[in-house]
Amino acid sequence: MNDPLPSEQNKSHAPDDTPASNTMEGTNTPATGMAMDTSQPSTPKEKESQSYLPKKTLGFWAIIFALCAAGLLTALEATITSTALPTIVDDLGGADLYVWIVNGFFLAMTAFQPLFGQVADIFGRRWPMIFATAAFVLGCGICGGASSAENRVVFVPDQSSWRCLMVLNKPLPPVRNEFLRNRADRPIVLVAGRVIQGLGAGGVNVLLEIIVCDILPLRERGKFLAPIFGIIALGTALGPFFGGLIVQNTSWRWVFYLNLPIGGVALVFLFLFLNVHYDKETHLMDRLKRIDWIGNIIFVLAMVSILIALSWAGSKYPWSSFRILVPLILGLLGLVGFLAYEASPWCVEPTMPLHLFTNRTSTTAYALTFLHSIATISAIYFLPIYFQGVRSASPARSGVDLLPTILFLIPAAITAGGLLSTFGRYRPLHHAGFAIMVIGFGLFSLLNVNSSIAVWVIFQAIEACGAGVVLPVLLPAVQAALTDADTALATSTWAFVRSFGLIWGATIPAAVFNTRFAALQNTITDPAVIAQLSGGQAYQRATKKFLDTITDPVVKGQVIEVFSKTLKAIWYVSIAFVALGFVLVNFEKEIPLRKELDTDFGMVEKKKADGDQPVSQAEGVVENKRPEENQAAALEV
Repeated sequence: MNDPLPSEQNKSHAPDDTPASNTMEGTNTPATGMAMDTSQPSTPKEKESQSYLPKKTLGFWAIIFALCAAGLLTALEATITSTALPTIVDDLGGADLYVWIVNGFFLAMTAFQPLFGQVADIFGRRWPMIFATAAFVLGCGICGGASSAENRVVFVPDQSSWRCLMVLNKPLPPVRNEFLRNRADRPIVLVAGRVIQGLGAGGVNVLLEIIVCDILPLRERGKFLAPIFGIIALGTALGPFFGGLIVQNTSWRWVFYLNLPIGGVALVFLFLFLNVHYDKETHLMDRLKRIDWIGNIIFVLAMVSILIALSWAGSKYPWSSFRILVPLILGLLGLVGFLAYEASPWCVEPTMPLHLFTNRTSTTAYALTFLHSIATISAIYFLPIYFQGVRSASPARSGVDLLPTILFLIPAAITAGGLLSTFGRYRPLHHAGFAIMVIGFGLFSLLNVNSSIAVWVIFQAIEACGAGVVLPVLLPAVQAALTDADTALATSTWAFVRSFGLIWGATIPAAVFNTRFAALQNTITDPAVIAQLSGGQAYQRATKKFLDTITDPVVKGQVIEVFSKTLKAIWYVSIAFVALGFVLVNFEKEIPLRKELDTDFGMVEKKKADGDQPVSQAEGVVENKRPEENQAAALEV
């Protein structure tokens, strides 16, 4: 397959929100998806592009199954450690590094998503997806095999040099220096495993969406993305429940080992059935030269700096501390520098080309994705705070109490995906979804300690329906004004925006929670309890375990009341985010969604018995309209 030149890639967008035409330089043949010979001069007016309608073969469904399995596992691992973490830290030691057991995963997952998008364009989809899934499974094995507190590596000084002492099933030797003692307790292997897991998870999350876009035309993507995203949401919500269940009944190591057989099956299915076109002719070194190494290094360093600041803010150091402000500002400046480099002439083939943001529909859809992610994750993170800190539910029970969110989100998403495929209109779904979310978060602000089960189940159902309606129709809106040639880069950028929103969706409400609690803590009459909850500790201690340590029922009631009032501030902030999203929908244009597929990375076709013509995994070849006809259709909308 002839790779498009960087300059051709940068020209492959559709400015001014006109629907992207499938007629491009290097037009695809309908049967193979390989680039046609463009040595003869031709113009879009002289020839018409041809695309095909994909057929749902056994291989197609096997790919969908593998993508769902991989997505479910990565979603589970994103949250499963939240309830298992105290047990893990108690066994391994290293309480000062506990935050990186969680954040190491999210850092790697977020920082490398744009790189996976570019790698998918250069190396194809098959091997990067297999690599990402394998890396995730490997990380699970490393985490599960991390040494316990009685079997770890310790660095101790030996005169003027350093030597490594491995202590096997023996008490640690006394280490006088506090710095060394802290380092001796750190579960480095587990953190390294979580980083590898995050790297694989980031690749899986990006590539599964890219692959769906490669095997389905734009108009059909919503109804297939909906169940996949629903399964991912299910894994995210059930992670804390399964984590608590595992540590209560068996070893915490099964939090990670559980993924090995399922991940292995997903790998086998991907290897057997993910047969898609890619460039087999270009030399490896030529491909490596195309990667935007400088841009990706700037991006990764910027993300590391931002995530370090957000990990420490409000818990280890106050937001006003220079230890928070310096890395946060440097990280944000790094992102600005990254975008500037991507737009510069020195970046020949950018990881995140700025033409993805030059039309208002795609740009607005990216903004809606960011706001939707913040609101959705704040509900998933802070409803358990309501269940545990106000209703005194156990972590496992709070996971069960959160199920209505998932049980209503999935069918709402599937319904919205079907409506998108039937009518091809995303703006009404965006408006409806964000409006319902405003109502849902408004209802959350009415919850208190006396709210009945029926009340909070209905409130969850309303908010989840709104979130589910928006979920599968964001990515098609991003891609509507872009060509299929931009699928990988547009999707990886969308995945990064979504993950970045998830990070802020956990950080901003947590900061609001601690700040609001500090303003209300004087209503608690026990100074000892106030001391335990002050200094940014309120969010971490909003649990049944902490409430059970308060013996005075009056003080316990006061703490619960403060938790309840503090949560209202979270819901008010969420209302502001989704209301802003509702307003921004008005800046989108309703662009007709393509019904045919035109890609260089489609599924490989089977050969006829006589070996003449390939039998495409398609229902038929469809002639596309010329670009001017597509633009006329857009004007009619």
